[in-house]
Amino acid sequence: MKVLIIGGTRFIGTFVVELLLSKGHELALFHRKKLNNDALINAKHIYGDFEKVQEKITEIRKFSPDIVLDMIAKTEEHANRLIALCNKINCKKVVVISSGDVYRAYENIIGIKKGNIQPVPIKEGDELRTIYFPLKSFNMGKAADKYEKIFVEKVITKNCTNLAWCILRLSAVYGPRDYQMRMFEYIKPMVDNRPYILIDEGLAEWVQSKCYVENAAEAIVMAIEDNKAENQIFNVAEEASRSELKWIEEIARVMNWNGKIIKVPSGRILDHSEFNTEQNWIMDTSKIRKNFDYSEKISFDEGLKKTIEWELGSKYKEEASKRINYENEDNILKKG
Repeated sequence: MKVLIIGGTRFIGTFVVELLLSKGHELALFHRKKLNNDALINAKHIYGDFEKVQEKITEIRKFSPDIVLDMIAKTEEHANRLIALCNKINCKKVVVISSGDVYRAYENIIGIKKGNIQPVPIKEGDELRTIYFPLKSFNMGKAADKYEKIFVEKVITKNCTNLAWCILRLSAVYGPRDYQMRMFEYIKPMVDNRPYILIDEGLAEWVQSKCYVENAAEAIVMAIEDNKAENQIFNVAEEASRSELKWIEEIARVMNWNGKIIKVPSGRILDHSEFNTEQNWIMDTSKIRKNFDYSEKISFDEGLKKTIEWELGSKYKEEASKRINYENEDNILKKG
């Protein structure tokens, strides 16, 4: 099968590329610039800006993909451009990566709208956000201000009249090659033999669905290969969701750290006006498990060990260390 991947050169995408290649598929990656990445070496590369994808239409048609996988669809404009491309090249199916942030629960969590706590686990048919462009409140720049996966999904589900589609709503993905270094704030204190780690008491009990990257890639490849995925939306997350406190305890177990985890009264570390820990963010994954017989190929322990090992040797380690302030933590503890 020939697969055109829009993006796919960072984190999750590199694992998807490796898995598809290992299964014998022929790949072309559409992205902006040449990269020195061994994971991508056996794929064809089409270089360009997706906003000007029409300039590369001849090259894309020559590749003649059966399926298009879009890893980077974040705006309504991008989604419309994607559907236009798929129609021009007459591919059979488009698979689009979305996010669990489309759900109503997310606007509760980040405080952009106050409302009733949403029940969990969240199923694919549950209520979506009513406030759009959720990243605007974080002042992350113009690109982030336009981010809206809900609009992407609406374009795909309404405009794919002659094209099969599948949307995957990913939970927070962690693992090797994660430039966000999601575990590092807990890993580094343990490596540095800190006697304690402080955590906001509300955050300690907050539960969020996560997914190890190789297992997320497995779900994406299933959506590409399996016809049962056509015209469907699926949540992708680990079957078991853990509290933040439990995550620290699991990392400590793997790293043989025997320090204390100290809960700090709410508001002293975390601003609860911007993060509502009363709203858990747990995604129900029974649909993808039933439809695909999906299960985690990489165990929790194996995935966590791989993540810790990679983050300890990552080139992003220095930058991630700036998020950690031991002096501030010591002062908080002294004040009681």
